[in-house]
Amino acid sequence: MRIVCSALPISPGWHLRHVRVEESTSNSEIYFNCDCWLSVDTEGEEVIKEFPIVNNQQEPLPVIEYIVSVHIGDHWGAETTANVYVTVYGDRGDSGARKLRHSLPPGERFARSKIDYFLLEAVSLGQIKKVVLGHDGEGYGAGMYLKMVTIKESQDSGTEWIFPFWNWLDNYLGLCQTVCKLYTIGRRLSTNPNPIAQSGGLWIIDITGSEYDRSEILANFDIVFYGDKGKEEVEAKIVGNIIQMKEELKNVGSLYKIRVSWSDIKLKKAWHLTSIHMKHSVTNQEMWLMADCWLKPNDENCIEIPAMYPNKDPLPVVEYAIHLHTRDMKNTGINGTVYICIEGENGDTGNRLLNISGSHRKDSKEQVDVFKIKAVHLGKLQRIVVTFCNPQKDQWFLEKIIVKDLEFSFTNYTFIHNDWIICDNEKGLTESIIMLKELTVEPYTIKHFNASTKGKWIMQVLGTQPEGENVDISFVVFGRTGKSSLLKLKNLDYSPFLVDVGNIGSIIKVSFLSMDLTYETKLQLQKVRMKDVDTKQEIGFYPGKPLLPNEDSAESVQELPAVLPNIPPLSEVSYFLQIRTGNFPASGTDADVFITVFGENGDTCKRKLRHLPLSGMFEKDKVNIFTIKAVDLGTLSKVQVEHSAVGYGAGWYLDQITIQETDKTDTEYLFPCHQWLDTGIGDTQTKCELKLLGKVSKNVGRLRTSPQGAVDVIVMVGEVENGFVSSAVSVTICCEHGNHELAVFAKGSLKQNSTSQTTVDLKKDLGPVRKLRLQMQDDAKGNNWFCKEVKLQHKQSNEILEFPFLQTFSNDGRNTVAELPALYPDRRALIVKTYAVYVTTAQSPQIITDAKVFITLRGSMGDTGRRTFSYKRTDFTNKRKTAEFQLECVDIGVIQELFIEKEQQTNLQLEKVVVEDGKYIKKKYVFMPQQWKKDKNKMMSMTLQVTETQEGNSTEALVYGKKPLTSDGEWIIYLTMSNEEIQQPITSPPEDACDLVFVLYGDKGKSSFIVGEKGTLSRVKTLMTYKVNLMNDLGELYKVRLGFEKLNENRDRLYFHHLKMQNTKTLDMFNYSINRNLPLSMNGDRWIEVPVEWPLKSTLTAVKYYVTVFAAGNLNQGAGVDLSLCLHGKQGDSGDRHLTWQNAEDENGEELFTSVLNAVEIGEIFHIDISMSSKNDCQLHIKKIQIQESSKQEVYIFELNQDFSVIANEPAIWRKVPLSEVAHEEQESNHIRLLNFDRKEIVKDELVEHLIKVYTGDVTSAGTDAHVHIHLFGEWDSFGPVELTQPLEDHNPFERGMVDTFRILSKNLGRILHIEVGHDGKGLGSGWFLDKIEITNVTTNETTLFRCSRWLSEEEDDGSTVIHLYS
Repeated sequence: MRIVCSALPISPGWHLRHVRVEESTSNSEIYFNCDCWLSVDTEGEEVIKEFPIVNNQQEPLPVIEYIVSVHIGDHWGAETTANVYVTVYGDRGDSGARKLRHSLPPGERFARSKIDYFLLEAVSLGQIKKVVLGHDGEGYGAGMYLKMVTIKESQDSGTEWIFPFWNWLDNYLGLCQTVCKLYTIGRRLSTNPNPIAQSGGLWIIDITGSEYDRSEILANFDIVFYGDKGKEEVEAKIVGNIIQMKEELKNVGSLYKIRVSWSDIKLKKAWHLTSIHMKHSVTNQEMWLMADCWLKPNDENCIEIPAMYPNKDPLPVVEYAIHLHTRDMKNTGINGTVYICIEGENGDTGNRLLNISGSHRKDSKEQVDVFKIKAVHLGKLQRIVVTFCNPQKDQWFLEKIIVKDLEFSFTNYTFIHNDWIICDNEKGLTESIIMLKELTVEPYTIKHFNASTKGKWIMQVLGTQPEGENVDISFVVFGRTGKSSLLKLKNLDYSPFLVDVGNIGSIIKVSFLSMDLTYETKLQLQKVRMKDVDTKQEIGFYPGKPLLPNEDSAESVQELPAVLPNIPPLSEVSYFLQIRTGNFPASGTDADVFITVFGENGDTCKRKLRHLPLSGMFEKDKVNIFTIKAVDLGTLSKVQVEHSAVGYGAGWYLDQITIQETDKTDTEYLFPCHQWLDTGIGDTQTKCELKLLGKVSKNVGRLRTSPQGAVDVIVMVGEVENGFVSSAVSVTICCEHGNHELAVFAKGSLKQNSTSQTTVDLKKDLGPVRKLRLQMQDDAKGNNWFCKEVKLQHKQSNEILEFPFLQTFSNDGRNTVAELPALYPDRRALIVKTYAVYVTTAQSPQIITDAKVFITLRGSMGDTGRRTFSYKRTDFTNKRKTAEFQLECVDIGVIQELFIEKEQQTNLQLEKVVVEDGKYIKKKYVFMPQQWKKDKNKMMSMTLQVTETQEGNSTEALVYGKKPLTSDGEWIIYLTMSNEEIQQPITSPPEDACDLVFVLYGDKGKSSFIVGEKGTLSRVKTLMTYKVNLMNDLGELYKVRLGFEKLNENRDRLYFHHLKMQNTKTLDMFNYSINRNLPLSMNGDRWIEVPVEWPLKSTLTAVKYYVTVFAAGNLNQGAGVDLSLCLHGKQGDSGDRHLTWQNAEDENGEELFTSVLNAVEIGEIFHIDISMSSKNDCQLHIKKIQIQESSKQEVYIFELNQDFSVIANEPAIWRKVPLSEVAHEEQESNHIRLLNFDRKEIVKDELVEHLIKVYTGDVTSAGTDAHVHIHLFGEWDSFGPVELTQPLEDHNPFERGMVDTFRILSKNLGRILHIEVGHDGKGLGSGWFLDKIEITNVTTNETTLFRCSRWLSEEEDDGSTVIHLYS
């Protein structure tokens, strides 16, 4: 009796004592003794109890706690969240449908690669025969991949029943069903037995079958045992219902399957083979194999059964479909008997008879016959043996055999024969061995959905909210054809909520974003699932890490790929970004910069690029490196960049961005920009979209020099709505010294979503490929097609140049031609430019007709090709006689010539043509017309040379135009600083930082000393903020001096990294990277000058002035004399500068004192001011002073010939000294005494940034987990040792074959002469094979190479873990 109870209370439940059933007519009675509590753990659960009959005649059947194990396969999307039900059948009935609720192992039920164990209590079912298992999941992805079900009679049972399935339970996959019937293939031991300690042993084999009439003739059948060492065939004789055999099977090894085969058994009636029991006498391995087959008289057949070992999956039994292809030739049919034996990694099928009787006649032609055989899975197939029997010695032409495994591996195996099979021996039998030719894997067939999606999904998210925090989380869902809007996450407790993602195609990933999280507030996502409201499709997403602020961004972004049944999800990729800032004045910015990278699989969402702590800006002419982790974007297509700064000068000149996947170091994507992102320039936008220019590959040696020979031109066409290509398309390979002949794809040869190829022979040596032009050849209407990419592949070298056009072409007059440059790893890329062509006519619009004009521009770097421009009569009016056309092409250099054509019947009288080049500073080329000349092709043309060139003005690009900048009002000054030791950022406002004073210079004058309001330390521990107020307008600022009004002996040296100033009213802003100490020396200069740079305006530069004083007396530091200088020139003054003097002698023995003054260039020097003071009384005679700017030849000479009496502690003596003469360095003059300054002393206070690239070798176990350090030794100084811990690529460093880049700031060491590199030897397998190290000085862009190519290991080479390397 089975009792099913629902709606029970959770506690205390219901106590059932007994049940008595009475038959109404006979008064017979059935009694069930229950005596149990019926209760549930959670509300809504169901309780099922079974009770045996109790009577006096026999013992009641036992109640058994069966252990039902559900084995989920290792396939993508194999897991399910559906409710799963099971019914177990035995020879005493069934258990009834039971819901599998509580799995004994922890974790999610029915997860991929997991085995769940469930208790199923039932009255003994006897011998278990069948299991029915199903679930209530409806849509695609709601099902599961079920390997098998195993059942034990108790937790302590030594055996378990096996019910294999090896298929999907999904309405849209595999058998397209959610319920399956499983039949047992036998029993196995549940745990490995204890073997007997001796060698050898026998397999004791007990075969059980039906009753056998002993009066019959003895019949035989064969058993073949397969193992990892080989196979062995044994003959079995039917002597009764039990047959026992003992076999050593020593040549078999570990058994994995057996095959029972029989042929023409001489029996009166069929004999049923029930089971085979096998036990080894030594290893104690034991298995019960269910055969359940009939051996029929005069039949030829076989069955295969997998071996079953504890804790090891038995091989599946699959059905192979064999497709025999007979060639379309005369007399090619089969007239005989065909056997086939398929061989694979896991043995063979044995000879299987193909039932071809009557299926082939001798006149059969081009026939395909399909046969199916069942066998234990063979693994990867290797060859086929075909046996052909024909007593008449006929022949058969076999073209090929295709074997399809459509149940397990979904693989097609093709075996090509293409020859006759001839029976020419006496037996009329021949064997042919056919090897595997091709292997293809078929995707799973997905049943067509019954409904279409409307974009509405049920979302469930399980996560752990940070304690005490209310985190705002949003997410974006990405599909193949679009993405959703930004959606808000409603909860983290797995409660379902509705979201509308729109029509985005098949979902591929979801991105979670939050701005509220910090490193202290962590959010753990555990499970995400989506279900389509209409189609019932379900998608799982499986987080692998906490949602945190990534190292590359301030926002937390975690991307999860969609996991669909049997489809590998997109993998996570690290993208290595190199962002280059332009080298124009004011190109840099310290604004927050955001980037979004787009590809064929969506985008990264907007990421904020994080700077290093003491490097707060994108500096002029520098490269900033970042790493972004995202789900694989596929082929990249564009980049979107934006920043948050507002105000003229606050923006940024972005030169280009290159992106490289960290595991694909041979190719990088190039996205040029070459424009200002500034609210005061041009279109005032701070956001731009960068189109992919191309991919830079290292493997282009032949194509970059002289690509002569055969070259394949490959065009990849994508898909576009209503796409159609009816016109011919040409490809022009443009080289340094000319263009090769066109490669033409004929009309209709290009198809959507296909690849077309042609070959061209490049006969001439025209130099390296410079660019590629793709052009539609005619005006056929309806053309609308998308070109993904064009490739040039050199046939001999196989080198490839890629041109990712990613562009739609159409006959709309604008999108018929496009060009892309060839990109090489060590050359500056040519850019795609837009030229504006202005055509001015001399006649009235009534005379002009609608027509076309054809223009070709030629320049110093090639031509544009023939471009078609259509114009209408309405383009010209009485007031406007000029039409404008846009021409986009790869940069052609300096424009030299214009070739223009028109049709003879077209009435067009030119007055002039102007071509405009440039975006901000425009350059115009003027062409004056000549007479039209008739050509042979019924066209008229003229070739025009440039008659005038007009240079543009940068002010045209400024929003404020020629309006002068003003400087009065409040300014906020931001100073990024640290202690002199750059590794120690300041933690509180130092008193020295509060004593800073500023002097501002403008074209209307300079300010007095400005003492900023007390500096405040921001949350960024290195940023000090000051407010200053300019009462008067100084005009356009051009330099700032900052420093200390007085020097104290106990003053600490501060290191200034970066200065920013912004006017709070106009928002005008400038940035400058200082990277200098202050004071420059403890007894020296206390001022730093920085030039103010404004976009698109000329700027001054910071220079060094070499000062030489010809004097007699004590001017060195020990004498206590302070001599200060102030230089006055065309661009203002240097301020009073207290200098440090070095004593020397010239070649004539004359005493000299030298120093260096750092200042913004002041132009032509008019006079100098000198002042002297001393702690001691002294006499000093100054003969003259020479001053030279470091980068110029002019030497300014100031003659004094004066004696100075300096009285101790008295006010300083001051003199104004006019300029005496200006000489040149190369002149031979007795008045000039030049000194070779100690460059080390000049630059010793500067910081230099080094990029260190470490190349780990690509040999076995080359990587290390030890701590690696480096010590730099330069011509002036050394720096280190420094531990290398955080590579810019954001991956685990020092792995085999990888390149790791580190950024180090150090004092200026001069040229790096040698390095010390090594590790501490800690960690398992600490040995390291170092290939080489490259060190690049970012300031000078000089790279020094240090080769190693050896082990740093205690167990290799000389046992050293530290080595010195020399350049």
